Amino acid sequence: MAVFPVVLDACILIPPVLRDTLFRAAEKGFYRLVLSDAILEETTRNIMRREGVTKEMAQRLEAAIRRAFPESFCTPPKCLVDVMKNDPKDRARSGHGCTVPCFRYCVPEHQGFSA
Repeated sequence: MAVFPVVLDACILIPPVLRDTLFRAAEKGFYRLVLSDAILEETTRNIMRREGVTKEMAQRLEAAIRRAFPESFCTPPKCLVDVMKNDPKDRARSGHGCTVPCFRYCVPEHQGFSA
């Protein structure tokens, strides 16, 4: 298994080519994938909204990701997330860095979240 964990944010998981490339790299052990239910649910919701994918197709993709990477899921403790002072929409993502020492957050810089 790869030594360093990387949190992939929902916006990184929406473009199919980027998502598939990053998942293949995780499968090959280049890094340890870190996801949460919240990140995957946001991904599913936005894939339907932005990519015009049906609910059934998005749910199948979510199920496939869960089957392929069951060890990748962790949830930051709510008590930790609740006391964070950063933007509320970024707190769950930031909580991963406190729960799992992360090498990198994969978030586009234009999203306003600095890793």
